[in-house]
Amino acid sequence: MHTPDDSARLGEGSYTLNPEASIDTLLDDAGEWLAYAEGINEVVAESVADQDLPNRRHLIRLISASILLTRMGMQCVCQAKVHHLWNAQAALGGG
Repeated sequence: MHTPDDSARLGEGSYTLNPEASIDTLLDDAGEWLAYAEGINEVVAESVADQDLPNRRHLIRLISASILLTRMGMQCVCQAKVHHLWNAQAALGGG
């Protein structure tokens, strides 16, 4: 089976949720994902604010993309939290 190489995509460590990614990398990537989601949300807001009825399919795709990017950001933050807890446990001699 061929494993795709996603290393050239957005995110230095979290696009493929690399377990070796550092807390800083994960939080940086979360910021990037959420910034892209914010940009999409601005486009959605502009589309809805137009007096013409927005293209429904286009609007659904934009909202779906925003949800996906937000979830990726959340996954990065959750993984960073787990790393933080592991590091704290190891510092206390529990790991």
